[in-house]
Order: sequence, then structure tokens, then C-alpha cells
Amino acid sequence: MSALVVRELPEDEFLASRETWTDLVSRSRANPLFMGWEWQATWWRTHGVPMPAKLKVLAVYAGPKLVGLAPFYQHTVRWKEVLPIVRMECLGHAWRRHGPDFGEYLDFIVDRDYEAQVLPPLFNHIVRDSSWGEIVISNSPSTGIAVDLFGRVLREQGCFVRTADALPSYPLALDSTFDAYLKRLDGGVRRKLWAGRKKLPDLEVRSFGADEIGAGFDKLNEFHAARWNSQHYVGPRRTFHETLARLLAARDGLSMSAMYVGGELISMLYDLRAGGVEHNIQCGYTGSDRYKGSIGYVHLGFGIESAIAAGQKTYNFLAGGGKQRDYKQDFEATREWICTLHGVRHWMLKAIFRMRSLTQREAEVTTEA
Repeated sequence: MSALVVRELPEDEFLASRETWTDLVSRSRANPLFMGWEWQATWWRTHGVPMPAKLKVLAVYAGPKLVGLAPFYQHTVRWKEVLPIVRMECLGHAWRRHGPDFGEYLDFIVDRDYEAQVLPPLFNHIVRDSSWGEIVISNSPSTGIAVDLFGRVLREQGCFVRTADALPSYPLALDSTFDAYLKRLDGGVRRKLWAGRKKLPDLEVRSFGADEIGAGFDKLNEFHAARWNSQHYVGPRRTFHETLARLLAARDGLSMSAMYVGGELISMLYDLRAGGVEHNIQCGYTGSDRYKGSIGYVHLGFGIESAIAAGQKTYNFLAGGGKQRDYKQDFEATREWICTLHGVRHWMLKAIFRMRSLTQREAEVTTEA
């Protein structure tokens, strides 16, 4: 094997790397949407540049072959609005910051056949970089490279390391046919999802093409405003999702649909496909009591049926629960955990966190006693 070289990609090279980036993702265990070039590059343009922030994308090569990526950016945060800290953060999310879009399954991107060779020099390159005071990889798989392997390295380097903000996520392994999937469901759920279609007269489901993306987000905003008293797709978030949806639509990665009853719009579904996984980004439906049945279940059923027909292997409901109850497990989805890896190297902040941790442990011991 050729000697490995780790180097930082200039912004223009990063923005022109779509094909090589996508090829590496397909050879890795990284999430194909959130670690895909479309999400990462669009997020940087829309949210990272205005922060302001410095791009920090590390690439590992074996000769001319790209075998690893660590997409980060750096920006200065003020802990408790006082202590300035340079944070190195995984591209695609801004930890505990309102506004920027919410990435999930963030991690390193490494060729499966090269993991043992790539990770040591990549990790070493990061820890030798003295510019950062803390490092954050948000919403990362609890069994992924970042939380498991990189977390150990940070501890060995004397950093204070913790995992925070654990969230359940819900991937569903798809059957080869929709009929086979229906047979897996609990009877009550199957009735909501399948028999519920019969309770909606003159039912029609229509897919939105690339030229209707803007109209689709307008309709999602209407449902969101009715349910949550605010519009979701506005400002930078609207720019981000319209750009992302158009990029993925060009590769058959957009699955946006509307459900009508008697010509009246009652539901919208916005999914994105990448690497054999359909990701349920958002759904919205009418709250009117004029319609019988579970509108959301019916439309999600159509979404799953469409994903199976398109040859997708997984339907991921992603993190979060419903407004009233955690409905996602009803669909026979598996619960997986994602969390945030937080490593602190800045001497003062590290001392503060260690003191907090010690105080918390003492309080737990006192409570147990």
C-alpha cells in the first residue's frame, strides 16, 4: 500500500470534490446523506460561511486514491458568554446553536478496507493541531468511529471527554415487497397504515418534481404553521433545503409527495434518498377532524411503499418523537442511539468540566448513601 498522506483541502477543492467524495462515502460505513457531499457542501455554504467560520476538511490519500475524510470547521464560541474557546466541530451541524440545520449520524468517512491504516495518522493529525480548545462531533452513532475510537484517543491525550445529548434514531430495514412489510406490522398499526387508505375517499398521492420543490416547501410551511405556530422553511433553512433537494433530485434522491382527498391537500411528505437509504426529513398533515383515519400513518405508508419500489434498503425515520407520543417504533423500526462527542483540551475549561464531573459523582454517592 502507498504511504498515507493527510492534508487539508482548500475550500475550492472541497467544493469541487463531489464525485470523489461520493465514491468514498460508498466505500465507507458513513451515513450517505448527512456525510454526503451534497449535505456537507450545502451546509457549509449556507450556515458555515456566515458564522463566520474556518473550513477544516482533512483528506487522507493512499497515492492518488482518497481513503479518508474528516470534515470539520472551526469557530470561536464563548463559554457562559465569557471564556473564548476555539471549537473544532464536525461539518454539517452547529452544536446547541439555534438556526443551522440539524445533521445526524455525523462521523469520519473512511474506506472500510483502510480503517486500520487511516485512523491512526488521521487522529494524530487532529490532536497535533494546537489551534483548537475543544472538539465537537454532534449526533454521532454511539458505536461509530468518532464516539468509540476517537474518544479513546482524546482521553489518552489528556482531554476531558464526555458524551452528551443522547437521542434515539429509528432506521427500518425494508423488505423486498410492500406486502411482506405489511405482514410484519402489528394488526392495529397495519389497519392505520393500509386499511386507513379506504377511509379517505378519492385519495390521490402525487410526487413533486424538481421544478415543484419551492411549492412543496410552501405547503410544508402551511402545515408547520398550523401545528407549531411558526414556519419552518424560511431564511437560511429554506435556502439550504431548496439547494439540497435540487442537488439530490438530479440523482433521483428526492422523494417529495402530496396526498389529496377529493382534490384537497391533506398531507405532505419530504424524504431524501442516498446510498440505498431513504431519510424521512419531515411530514406535515392537516389537523382537521373532517377526515377519518390516521393521515400521517397513511402517508408514511405510501412513502415506505415508494422506497421499496425504488429499491431502497432502509427507511430511516431519524431522531425525535411525535408531538403526542413516540410513534416511530410502531413501524417496526429499530431504535439506535446517536450522541455528541465533546472533547475539551483548553486548560481552564477542562478544569471546570473535571470539577463539575467530580462534584456530580460526589452528589450521586451522597444520594445513594
